[in-house]
Amino acid sequence: MNNKIGKCLALISLVISPFSLAETCSHTGPIYNTASSPYTSDMFVSGSFTTTPAIPPNSVDVDLRPIVTSWSFSDGWTTASETHTVIQGTPLKEFESR
Repeated sequence: MNNKIGKCLALISLVISPFSLAETCSHTGPIYNTASSPYTSDMFVSGSFTTTPAIPPNSVDVDLRPIVTSWSFSDGWTTASETHTVIQGTPLKEFESR
């Protein structure tokens, strides 16, 4: 019985591509050189997004929107994410169309 389970697990591991796993890409920018209110020179841009499946190697000019499962970006004052899509009173959809 254990031998059959081991063979099944080995087969499953061959079938499941390493690209089927989630991948998170993050960015943290440098602190602002100059800033005016409400920003300060201690703030910076940061963000991340997660895709499922992982982004294939050597991908160039690929539309990732269909595989992005979560995202969040901040300029130090405002954070936008898939669950919080209003930026200073403006729905994020309006920003996307600009």
